[in-house]
Amino acid sequence: MKAGIAIRDLTPEFPVHLGGYPEPEDRAGLEAHDRLWTSLYYFETESGKLLLLTNDLIYLNNADAKETRRRLAEATGLPYERVIFTATHTHSAPQYSLLPVEHDPYLDWLETARAKWVDAAKEAMANTFDAKVGFGLALCGAEKGIGGNRHDKSGPADPRVTVMVIRDLADKIRGIFMNYSLHPTVLHANSYYYSADFVWGIRETLRETYPDAVFGFNQGTSGDQSTRFFRH
Repeated sequence: MKAGIAIRDLTPEFPVHLGGYPEPEDRAGLEAHDRLWTSLYYFETESGKLLLLTNDLIYLNNADAKETRRRLAEATGLPYERVIFTATHTHSAPQYSLLPVEHDPYLDWLETARAKWVDAAKEAMANTFDAKVGFGLALCGAEKGIGGNRHDKSGPADPRVTVMVIRDLADKIRGIFMNYSLHPTVLHANSYYYSADFVWGIRETLRETYPDAVFGFNQGTSGDQSTRFFRH
């Protein structure tokens, strides 16, 4: 297997409406508590090629996600279905404005972000290395004061933390990709900061031990999963 990794800063340098909460209507990113990142992982084996992007975004709507994947496929030569685009679902990242505005700054940010996604994809594919991939599973839920079912404290919850680690043949960890089902809503509606929310905390903690590893986070099925009534 060969792998390639790249990372880019997606943080807007101007106010853009923040997603996740219906009020206040004027909630926009005025400055960054921490930077918003896109992490790209490219894999190449005898059976095919795959590009995986994870982003510190609440989401892209279906049309924007499809157009982004189309541009990435066109720029890289990969089949559309081999481009996977996902988000951390932080509630402190850009979203279309809820207010009627003549020109939504989100659209300017989105075009800038698309250029960065294409550029990073080309970098990851141009700088591959011989790699090996491993997977791990841990449990982290209400029993650790992290999160659980926000509608029913004793109701169904998913405490699984799945991790993919990418190493080079010298055993150096080059990439860490995590999947976890928990709303990134430690920062609430009264915050006007851009932030990856608790994903930032995971990223900073891992950086202490693995400073050269590109960290990416994927939000699992988190409909009922929240830190609200569990966090310490």
